[in-house]
Amino acid sequence: MLNKMKFRTRVLAGFGLILLFTVSFVVLSIYQLKNLREESEFIYNHTYTVSNSVRDINTHIQIMESAMKDILLANTQEQFDQAIDTINLYHLKVMTEFDTVFNRFLGDKRDVGIAYHTFVEWEKIRNQIIDLKVSGKELTAKQMVDGIATAHLNKLKEKTKVMTDFAENMATTSYREASETHQKTIFWFTIISILIVIASLVITYFISDSISRPIKKFIYKAQAIYQGQGYGSAQRMSEEYLLDRSITELTETYTKLQNEITEREKGEETIREQYREIHEYSEKLRLFNEKLEDRVAKRTTALAASEEKYRNLINGSTDIILVNEYLGNGNSKIIEANDTACILLGYSKEELLNLSIQDFIQDLDADYVENSIKRLTREKQFLTEQIFISKYGKTTPMETVNQLVTLKGKHVILSTARDITERKHAQQAIIQSERRLKKMIYKSPLPIVIADDQQNIEYFNDKFIELFGYTLQDIKTAEDWYMKCFPDIEYREKVRKIWDLAVKKAQKENSDIPKQELDIYTKTGDLRHCEFFMVPLDTSSMIIINDITTIINTQQELVKSKEKAEESDRLKSAFLANMSHEIRTPMNGIIGFADMLRKPGKSDDQHNTYIDIIYKSSNQLLKIINDILDISKLDAGQTIVKETQCSVNVLLDDLHMQFSKENTADDEIEFKVSKSLPNKKAIVITEERKLKQVLINLLNNAFKFTSSGRIEFGYKLLESNFLEFYVKDTGIGIPKEKREIIFERFRQVEESFTRKYGGTGLGLAISKGFVELMGGKIRMKTMEDNGTTFYFTIPYKPIELAALSDVKSKKKDYQWADKLILVVEDDETNYKYIKAALKPTKVKILHTISGNKAIELSLRNPTINLVLMDLRLPDINGLEATQSIKKMRDNLPIIAQTANAFREDRNKSMEAGCDDFIAKPFDEGKLLDTINKYIKKNEKLEA
Repeated sequence: MLNKMKFRTRVLAGFGLILLFTVSFVVLSIYQLKNLREESEFIYNHTYTVSNSVRDINTHIQIMESAMKDILLANTQEQFDQAIDTINLYHLKVMTEFDTVFNRFLGDKRDVGIAYHTFVEWEKIRNQIIDLKVSGKELTAKQMVDGIATAHLNKLKEKTKVMTDFAENMATTSYREASETHQKTIFWFTIISILIVIASLVITYFISDSISRPIKKFIYKAQAIYQGQGYGSAQRMSEEYLLDRSITELTETYTKLQNEITEREKGEETIREQYREIHEYSEKLRLFNEKLEDRVAKRTTALAASEEKYRNLINGSTDIILVNEYLGNGNSKIIEANDTACILLGYSKEELLNLSIQDFIQDLDADYVENSIKRLTREKQFLTEQIFISKYGKTTPMETVNQLVTLKGKHVILSTARDITERKHAQQAIIQSERRLKKMIYKSPLPIVIADDQQNIEYFNDKFIELFGYTLQDIKTAEDWYMKCFPDIEYREKVRKIWDLAVKKAQKENSDIPKQELDIYTKTGDLRHCEFFMVPLDTSSMIIINDITTIINTQQELVKSKEKAEESDRLKSAFLANMSHEIRTPMNGIIGFADMLRKPGKSDDQHNTYIDIIYKSSNQLLKIINDILDISKLDAGQTIVKETQCSVNVLLDDLHMQFSKENTADDEIEFKVSKSLPNKKAIVITEERKLKQVLINLLNNAFKFTSSGRIEFGYKLLESNFLEFYVKDTGIGIPKEKREIIFERFRQVEESFTRKYGGTGLGLAISKGFVELMGGKIRMKTMEDNGTTFYFTIPYKPIELAALSDVKSKKKDYQWADKLILVVEDDETNYKYIKAALKPTKVKILHTISGNKAIELSLRNPTINLVLMDLRLPDINGLEATQSIKKMRDNLPIIAQTANAFREDRNKSMEAGCDDFIAKPFDEGKLLDTINKYIKKNEKLEA
């Protein structure tokens, strides 16, 4: 067949085949690159593992955050435990997702670490909130949820967003690089193809031309020769025949042969030259082809690696990924599945590739598949929920995303299915939560109102009806609400305006309505001060009402208490300043005249005058101290009433005589006493000291504020069987603004620094306390600049005695020459006073300043008849010393003597073993009477 072809045809056919192979190679390469691009797009369209895991983390955390709020709202242990279980379950899932992200995240893993540690810190905060809830500190727990817990969640969400953004950027970058690589490959393949075609055409042209030109010349020569020889059919002879015949004839004719040989040699040389050129072009083409094949091999390797990478990502996905080929008539076949599909469905990959989706999706028939294909044709993608059934019969609710994609030139269905079991549980939990919320609203301790978008009432809870009395029959519309709850027209319009402005502002800012405080009338007409909180719902709003009437009243009381405390503090400051003056004044007299007594050259009259001044100043100082002690004991509730027999008439006569002597210089004052009962009827059971103290305080005030006129005091018997005492003067009176507070501590008629009148400001407060302790009441009548009368009562408990002399105490003459008393006193002045007081009794005295020494002396001297024990000593205190002595000598009387005059100190002394207690300062008579009591008691025991 080749023998019949022309040389040009042969050459063109050869190079045509080369060109065909080259073009076929290029087309095949472009087709493969297109398939690679489609597979890259297919991989890109999948949800990446990191993005899925981060999204799961955010979803789980939101569920945990909701569960934390359920903990705060939990009313039962079951609700509390359920919320705790939810948190623990989703905590484990978040930790699992963090492991996935950390292992597969291609970005800066420090972001993953920070997010993980933030989540761990949030766990600690959750535990603190749960502990606060368990301990009952719900308000503190809520503040932590709204404060530090929310801040940590926001920080965690920021970090997870960084990871999501990075994963999405990586996906976009990979897709863009693949697209760019594809475009570049197409471009260069196109350029190379064009170059190859052009080169082939050029080569073909030159080769065919270089071969055909000498042959044509030869043939033309032969034809011309044969034509010249008379061969008329030479034009119809084949070129090969002419050539063969010409060669034969050339052997016959030398000239012709020589010419032909010459021409032929020239032609052969030309052919050799052309062959060399062809060889050079072929070598260049071979080298270029090798380079091209090398680049294609490298690109193919890279694409294979990329394909393997994305295949690993798909297989690593926690979602089921299936590729289905639609076969028509509602039938389909799985042509690809990832590892997760095999694991969750329980099939091997080979088994799955022999199944259709109808084999493991519940209620999926041919009609459903057919309709799904039509829907995908319209929408390209749709989302549905389906029940997947595993090989072993386990059912799992799945959310499936179906997409219509092109793979290797065919339309296939890409299905991505995610397990939504937890979401279903969460949805069920939400439904249960809504039920609990409705129940909480119904049983809420706060009134709750549900209103529609027109503010018409839809629902009241029981607490609203209980507190305000209104029902839905009473209030159906917003107008009913305003009319009945705010009956005052002016206030109603004010409330309506405030509420409308608040609603508009909330709508504009898309926020809750700020708290409003309003006065609302109940159905019974009571006025309640309430806080209103309005929370917009979908098509309605919830109004929560907090009745703060009690809180407002309490706040007002607190303000009053604060003002009272501030006033008390001011009074105490004034009292301390006044007390400094009152104490320093007698102290100045005592110290000053005591110093003058030490100086020589004083007459007896001067000595007596100075001693009298010192005595009066001492009594004045003692009175101040007693006032302070009395008011302190009253405040501490340690003052008790010791009732004894008391002659009221004798007491009043003594006071009349005492004040008459003390105020002899006041000739302008008429001083009278009034007694309404005979002496026998005037003997009562009461505490004489407190009664006397009250009268002294009132008389002191009367003389202090009366410069001239009359002072009268006395008593009368009331029908209510009370004695009513009175002290009346014609002094300056009490201003109106002072009358309500005159019996309060530290209060005085005059409280300025330019005080005309002295005093501590405690006298009336002490008097009021003593009178009330004795079972009576105290009051006053006064008129400014026209005098004051104080009245007070005590119960009348009479005792009739034959002789008044039994009531009066006589000074006794004690003789204890045969007795020995141990005085334990570390203050030298006090010891000297005790020694001087005991000197007339001729008693023997042992003295020590040490508690330990007192124990030793009591043990060594069995003849000691009594111990006077000071409670404050330089080594061990008097109570410890008393306990030790009583262990050795239980019958030895011990009398505690101390400057601590409170009941608590007395009780401690008695508990330590002391037989009696006398408070400093004590007078000589009380000391001697107390000692005599226990000496006589021991004498009776010894007898």
